[in-house]
Amino acid sequence: MKNPYQTLGVEPTATPAEIKAAWRKLCAQHHPDKHQGAEAVEHAAAMAEINAAYEVLSNPQNRLQYDQTGNADSLDNLAVSVLREMFDAVLEQERCRNPVKDVERMLAEVKSQMTDRIKLASKRAKALERRLARFQKDPGLIKAMVEAKLRDIEHTITTSERALEINTHAQGMLEAFSYETDPDPMDAETRRMAEHQRKAAELYHRFGGGFGGGSGQVWP
Repeated sequence: MKNPYQTLGVEPTATPAEIKAAWRKLCAQHHPDKHQGAEAVEHAAAMAEINAAYEVLSNPQNRLQYDQTGNADSLDNLAVSVLREMFDAVLEQERCRNPVKDVERMLAEVKSQMTDRIKLASKRAKALERRLARFQKDPGLIKAMVEAKLRDIEHTITTSERALEINTHAQGMLEAFSYETDPDPMDAETRRMAEHQRKAAELYHRFGGGFGGGSGQVWP
């Protein structure tokens, strides 16, 4: 797991108030609603990291566990943060009839976007590497600019791969959630909608109620 203190930009001796203030500042900076397209997905991944760090440091038991072991089940926390954000988003929509299907669709869209982004960035990186090979003996500005651009692309690939890993884990957590259908003698459509609503409520309670004793809060 990334160091949660470094993620939030606070010292290990930071007070709860300082941790919360740093978290609020980063939320305002990376909130996906302030960005569009692939950039929004990247900032959503950053928000997952930020929320996971806050879940560790805002809970005394989680913070103590991290301070003692350096571990806080990061991938689960990040995946839960993503699911919370998505459930919050779909449940705020006026015409939301099936929150679970909406979240499943959002996860599939993010997976497709991240996969495409990684492929495109990898192709660009290979092209730059070939170009860089022509400037190996040139210590000038062009070589430095190509190297800097290559580092930017490699960073994009790394963050996109991490976002894809988190998204895939969130998909697995959602698919693993099982529920029993209620054999009430209603018509098929009514029963289907009732099942969706019950599953959505159970999922939101599970993912929105605070994983591992966390705060359960996503946005400030």
